[in-house]
Amino acid sequence: MNKNKNHFTYETSAGSKSGFFDIYQSRNGSIMLQLGYAFTRLSYKQIERLRLDVYILKDFDHDAYVQCYQNEI
Repeated sequence: MNKNKNHFTYETSAGSKSGFFDIYQSRNGSIMLQLGYAFTRLSYKQIERLRLDVYILKDFDHDAYVQCYQNEI
C-alpha cells in the first residue's frame, strides 16, 4: 500500500508540534487516520462529520468499505 504523507503543524503553550498524517483504507475496509506513528480507525459518523470523500482514496474498495461499516450505516 503506497501512502502519501501530509504534514501538519500546530502551536501549543510549550511551542509548536509537527508531524505527518494520512487517511487511507486498510485491508479490512476501514478508513484509518494516521497521525505520526499513531493509528485510529474512523467510525462512520466521523467520516461523515469530517466530510471525507472516501471514493478518492487510492485503491478504494467499495465492497470492503460497506462490509466493514454495514452495522454503522
